[in-house]
Amino acid sequence: MADSVPLKRLVTRLLILVLAMFAFGFALVPIYDVMCKAFGINGKTAGQYEGEQIVDPSRQVRVQFLSTNAIDMVWEFHSKADELVVNPGAVNEMLFVAYNPTDKPMTAQAIPSISPAEAAMYFHKTECFCFTQQVLQPGERIEMPVRFIVDRDMPKEQRDNRPWLSTAAASYCLGLNQESEYMSTHDTYYVPAQSKWPIIATFGLLITVYGLGVWFNDLKAARPESHGPWIFFVGGLLLAYMLFGWFGAVIKESRAGLYSAQMDRSFRWGMTWFIFSEVMFFIAFFGALFYVRHMSGPWLGGEGHKGIAHMLWPNFEFTWPLLNNPDPKLYPAPEGTISPWGLPLVNTILLVSSSVTITIAHHALRKGHRGALKLWLAITVLLGLAFLGFQAEEYIHAYKELGLTLGSGVYGATFFMLTGFHGAHVTIGTIILFVMLMRILRGHFNAEHQFGFEAASWYWHFVDVVWIGLFFFVYVL
Repeated sequence: MADSVPLKRLVTRLLILVLAMFAFGFALVPIYDVMCKAFGINGKTAGQYEGEQIVDPSRQVRVQFLSTNAIDMVWEFHSKADELVVNPGAVNEMLFVAYNPTDKPMTAQAIPSISPAEAAMYFHKTECFCFTQQVLQPGERIEMPVRFIVDRDMPKEQRDNRPWLSTAAASYCLGLNQESEYMSTHDTYYVPAQSKWPIIATFGLLITVYGLGVWFNDLKAARPESHGPWIFFVGGLLLAYMLFGWFGAVIKESRAGLYSAQMDRSFRWGMTWFIFSEVMFFIAFFGALFYVRHMSGPWLGGEGHKGIAHMLWPNFEFTWPLLNNPDPKLYPAPEGTISPWGLPLVNTILLVSSSVTITIAHHALRKGHRGALKLWLAITVLLGLAFLGFQAEEYIHAYKELGLTLGSGVYGATFFMLTGFHGAHVTIGTIILFVMLMRILRGHFNAEHQFGFEAASWYWHFVDVVWIGLFFFVYVL
């Protein structure tokens, strides 16, 4: 009972931390608005104004016009004059010129902004080219009007020694519309719409990890009825739903031609760093295996400069694989180990062969041989399934016949942590390859657009290399 109180306190603090993080995320928008107001930047105007006002001839306001192109825009774009001096309440007009110098039709959208930010609420547009998308044919030049009214209620007094009450700047940034034909070839980023998937992923991960923690704590406390597995299962379903939906959205965007060469490079770098993180993940477990075999284990056996640890269990002699644990009552030792020349060797042949078959499939995709691509990719999926089946058989043999379990000392713990996490990666990799196979059967991918398949093959080769290390350092040596 005493252990459950600190656990509940820790869970409460973690939940408070999570809620505080969400609150901070939602507070970023008003904080951003306050900063814009304080520094006088990024004032956004409202939509189309339909009212009328009485002209105030006693006051004048200078309105400056700025025109810029986004990084992906090649049009010529400028206002016909740099500024206008207007009376509040009067309807005014400024013309902007746009020219498409390319040999392709293009669609653009202008984003307006008013500076200082306080002036935005007094700047009313009755007509503006920024309200709609602008389509220009190759070599076409157009003039686009902005009709606006400066509100009579604009304050007259000066504030903070800034002349914003008599001068305002209307800025328009012209950028490519995401559906433009030019977008598919120009070196730019596709900015997707707001998505629900990140928040679903957050809750899915939170629920999954929380369920796993409750499950493990209940196992340690020997509680027969635990809600941990059910919480973990619900979190897993949320993650599966998120992955299916999010990757589906990415596939739709890719098939719509919204991704450029720059986006392709970004995906490649992202996958590279992801695999690097996975490499470091397994290096940590291989490092733990090395530490036990060559450092802490020999110290407990009386070797080395920390051999005084031998005093803990004077009769303990360290050997590897460790079949004589220091405290056999607390950690019963296994009766034997798994021979590397049986199922592990078969699984090694299977994974190495699958690495060859996925490479053949990749070359077939590059050459446009769809039949060979489908055949060799299907064989790769079958080899992955065969590996998982043989590993399940190996685990059953270890648990039931050898007594080799997670609780059989450090040898069992390192064995199942390394092979178990690798098996999880093989499972994920097999699912990914199966999805690739389904997409190929539906006509997805070609010699030029194939990174989804290429990323899957990278991941599968990584899984194969990790297994080769496992085979030698866990089973053979």
